[in-house]
Amino acid sequence: MGRGDTQEAGRPSGEPSSGGVTWRQHVKRGVLLLVAAVSLYVLLPTLASVFGSWRSLSHLDWPFAVLVLACEAASYMCLWELDRIALGTSARFPIACAQLAGNAMGRFVPGAPTPFAVEMLRRAGVDAGQAAAALTALTGLQLATMRHCRCWRCRRSSAARR
Repeated sequence: MGRGDTQEAGRPSGEPSSGGVTWRQHVKRGVLLLVAAVSLYVLLPTLASVFGSWRSLSHLDWPFAVLVLACEAASYMCLWELDRIALGTSARFPIACAQLAGNAMGRFVPGAPTPFAVEMLRRAGVDAGQAAAALTALTGLQLATMRHCRCWRCRRSSAARR
């Protein structure tokens, strides 16, 4: 065996021989702690404003809030179904995970949602080129829909002013 590769009988080579924690595990825990601390530092102002406004929930119209949540859930499900159709796959879970994770990544890194989602879909077994083309086409469809809604709203408001 090579330098420092002494191995006890029945013990894999990656495990510590004394049953203690290795320096790599300490480094990994330290890095994870650092990532958690930076994440809390970045998210703390947002969390403070959210938790600071909890008293405003007393003015909330709860039936309307339930309706809004149901419509938002239906919106996500329609988006995932469009993604599924564009990708030509029957799996829904990887598409939902990729879209949600991509959106979360896009809140911190501009331009990251599509590449991140494509990578997740590639790992789930979808062709990366097909995933990139489908997500790009769907983004264009969403932007065109939003532009049409804005134009319709502008025409409607200008007609109301006359």
